[in-house]
Amino acid sequence: MELAELEQHYARLLTDPEVDQLSQTVNQPNIFKILGVSHYEIRHSNFLAWLLDPYESHGVGDWVSASFAAGAIH
Repeated sequence: MELAELEQHYARLLTDPEVDQLSQTVNQPNIFKILGVSHYEIRHSNFLAWLLDPYESHGVGDWVSASFAAGAIH
């Protein structure tokens, strides 16, 4: 790849709105990273499954899943 072509790709990258949005997201605090558990996806999935199951022991019924469905939780 020629230098001029690399410079063109780099210039497009710098002006790409998706890259800008990604960089803003990356710089936000992440509770999983702070706790040092960001590489334990199966645990996250298990927790979300537990939280979204209205018959589990958390005692909130379908409040979490209903809140997602209603758009109250983003």
